Amino acid sequence: MKKLLLLVGFTLAISSLFAQTLIPRAGITFSGSSYKPYSDFAEKSNQQVAIGFTAGVGYDLFINDRFSLQPELNFIQKGFKREDIAYPDNYEYKLSSEYKLNYLEIPVLVKVKFGGVTKIYASAGPSVALGLGGTYKFTSSFGGLPLDEDVTSKIKFADKPADYDGDDIYADNRIDAGVQVGAGALLFGKVSVDIRYGYGLTDLYKDSTSKNNVLQFSVGVPIGL
Repeated sequence: MKKLLLLVGFTLAISSLFAQTLIPRAGITFSGSSYKPYSDFAEKSNQQVAIGFTAGVGYDLFINDRFSLQPELNFIQKGFKREDIAYPDNYEYKLSSEYKLNYLEIPVLVKVKFGGVTKIYASAGPSVALGLGGTYKFTSSFGGLPLDEDVTSKIKFADKPADYDGDDIYADNRIDAGVQVGAGALLFGKVSVDIRYGYGLTDLYKDSTSKNNVLQFSVGVPIGL
């Protein structure tokens, strides 16, 4: 994380030498995870994407007409939905869970651009995110009937207290480092349309494979500086 922050600082320090554009952006996220919370008992598991949103600002630093460097500061939601199902005595036993995680994320992207007034571009680079918290929803059923009361609780990035007996979920790793690749278009120099995929390199939990992955669609409005 320190190296990424130093890179952002260096970028800002030399920004006065190049043309610059500020890009406020907002959009929608579709995310999943490699985490399998109930896989030991399940005979069948279905994982679905969790829908969230992202909003932030990019700082597009033009190196030349083809290349630019774009650090960003974004709020982004990641997570997943999952159903784990077993069939004891030929009755369906189902556990459904939804994890929605909120992060403050800093990607640093290298962009390669093509075209004239309307440009298309490809982008790639590292990212690091700081976990802010989240929400957790859980339902269970047996034979199609509710088994217990639904649970809605918080997700906290902290060590779980030894004597804790509540419904909140504690995540081990607040830092989510990853890489992002994407593409987009700058339409008539007025509106930026961006699609990108982010793959997490760090696990949410120490004792399991639990990496985030997220697909983002966003729209931005470039502002020349």
